[in-house]
Amino acid sequence: MKELDKVDILKIKEELNPLLEKYKTELVLKTRPTAFCLQGISEDQDPFYGLGSVWDFTHSKDMKKGEEAFSHFLFDIPYINELIKKHKMFRTRVMLQPSASCYTYHKDFTPRKHIPVITNNDCLFILEDIVYRMKEGLIYFVDTTKQHTAVNGSKKTRIHIVGNV
Repeated sequence: MKELDKVDILKIKEELNPLLEKYKTELVLKTRPTAFCLQGISEDQDPFYGLGSVWDFTHSKDMKKGEEAFSHFLFDIPYINELIKKHKMFRTRVMLQPSASCYTYHKDFTPRKHIPVITNNDCLFILEDIVYRMKEGLIYFVDTTKQHTAVNGSKKTRIHIVGNV
C-alpha cells in the first residue's frame, strides 16, 4: 500500500452527500457492504450496474475489458471526476461498509486506488496479513491482486471511493 496524493476531503464530502442522500433507499446497509458506481459503460447507466463480481457483467465476457469499459462519468461531481481522471481510474465506485462488518478475504483482477471518505482507527485494511489504517484526505494505491480484506470495527459506516487502475 502506498500513499499517493493529498485530496480535499471536504470538497469530496460536499459532492458525495447529495448522492448518498439521493440513493439512501437503495443503500440500505444493515450488516452488508453496498456501493454505487461513479463511472459506467455509458453516461446514462444505472449506477448499481457493475457492482459485485465481474462474473456478473452482461456487457462483456472479457473481465479486464469489461472493467475498463466503465470509463464514462455518471454524475456532475467536478472535483471527484477530476481525481478519477488524474489518477487514471476506471470502474470507480463509492463503497459503504457498515459497522461491525468485513469483506471476504480475496484477490481482485486489477489493483485499486482508494480515497477514504469516512474512516477511523477502528477501520482496518488487511493486505497479505499486514494491517493498515487509511486516513481521510489521502489517496492510496493498493495492489488488490494480492489477498486482502477490509474490516470495519467501528460504530460508523466506512465510506471509500475505490477505482480500478
